[in-house]
Amino acid sequence: TGFDHLRITQVGLVVGADAFKACSTLTSLEILADGVNLGESCFSDCANLASIDIDADNLKFSGAFRSLTLPQTLRIKTSGSRFTLTFSGCSGIKEFILDGDNNTIYYAFPRASVETVTINGNNTSIEQMAFEKCLSLKTFTVNGGNCALGAAIFRDCTNLETITVTGGISSEIGGSAFNGCSSLKEFHYFGSLQNRVRLAELGVPTMILIADYQVLTDHDAFDKISQNTKQLVIDYLAAGINPEKQDVIIYPHSYVPEANQLMIPFLTLVSNAELSRNPTVKEEIQSAGLTNVNAGMYTYPVHQAVDILFCKGNVVPVGKDQLPHLELTRTIARRFNEKFCPKNPIFPEPQALLSKTPSILGLDGSQKMSKSRGNAIMLSATEDETAALIKKAKTDQDRNITYDPVNRPEVANLLMLISLCTKEAPEDIAAKIGMGGGGMLKKMLTEALNEQLRPLRQERQRLEADPAYIKSVLEKGAGKAREIAIQTLDEVRSVMNMVI
Repeated sequence: TGFDHLRITQVGLVVGADAFKACSTLTSLEILADGVNLGESCFSDCANLASIDIDADNLKFSGAFRSLTLPQTLRIKTSGSRFTLTFSGCSGIKEFILDGDNNTIYYAFPRASVETVTINGNNTSIEQMAFEKCLSLKTFTVNGGNCALGAAIFRDCTNLETITVTGGISSEIGGSAFNGCSSLKEFHYFGSLQNRVRLAELGVPTMILIADYQVLTDHDAFDKISQNTKQLVIDYLAAGINPEKQDVIIYPHSYVPEANQLMIPFLTLVSNAELSRNPTVKEEIQSAGLTNVNAGMYTYPVHQAVDILFCKGNVVPVGKDQLPHLELTRTIARRFNEKFCPKNPIFPEPQALLSKTPSILGLDGSQKMSKSRGNAIMLSATEDETAALIKKAKTDQDRNITYDPVNRPEVANLLMLISLCTKEAPEDIAAKIGMGGGGMLKKMLTEALNEQLRPLRQERQRLEADPAYIKSVLEKGAGKAREIAIQTLDEVRSVMNMVI
């Protein structure tokens, strides 16, 4: 005791465990030297520590601020640092901002009072249980690429509503990452088609479902279901899916009645409350403007579980909006196994496979890209139609084009679309355009996207000219899917003691 300000300027300093614990007069801390190692509980119970200023790299925080009352906003500037149990049980903090690259957050905030987390930097590794039981956490944002999200990182964050990742995720999300996140509404991520193609090319047995029943859940019109089913198959084939491979099966789920019979036992494993609070369902109801919601909308996540589990799928390429559905699938599989076949489980608990593709919004710059929202570019669109759609895309009034996902999301979104086509960094593309304004930005996107999609569209035209082949792909796929479903249904009847 006896001093109120501590400034660390010695490179590589090791601050031992409990070094300043319960230092009641300490009000301000500065760390300005690289390589500092803060030991366990070294600042715990410093009840009056109201200011923390950290601007240094390659730091280690091991439970340093455990159970501390922190400033409402804490901003740390560091790269190459590791946070372990750093803010466990801390109160007072509402907003945490981390600026810098190559940082690791491991079990850093369990039971902390933080409400908003923003990470500005690339190559951030958010590891096991990083934010477990942060009951106040509502918003989590990563502005940077190559982010890794580990297992159980948001477990029991019951008020977490929005997760935004504006750059790519380096690998699939760890198991149970969102367990207990009952309020999760948004996870901004896009891209499953490329993963489907990649898996099939690797020889992984691949089931590709055409969800024709789903149309009935949120659309009154049904006159184009058959046409749209065939168009979707053409998209898959043009993108590189090869149905001639033995382990690639494409089918509409309305043609697999044995799989659909699993709906009844699966529905008995979930509650009405679980179905009604599904965040993806809520978002779809809101976006479709539905006032009269049919029961199929609420039970569709269970139907999706049927689609995944009848073939015992263990890896599911999904987009961001499907993660809550997949978590329900895992829950149903686990509950079925525990109830009916605990010694010899029938169903796997499938994992999500997320693309490295960054978050892509629709051309309106405010919502996810979706045909139903009228803000998407369809693979079947002509080059002229693509140009017309991009011309209507939303930008802003600043003529100088810069890549700033936070302050200029609409412009950043169009730059990211160009980047996906050309493989150039969005920052470099923005520098090329400079003062060319929105007109040049849209022109460059039109040219890049049409160039990227030209071979695919040519293949689409060839496939569209052969409707008999498309029909045969669906019929053969449905036949193979039924064989699998019959075997699974027999197993299910057996463990439920329903064999006659």
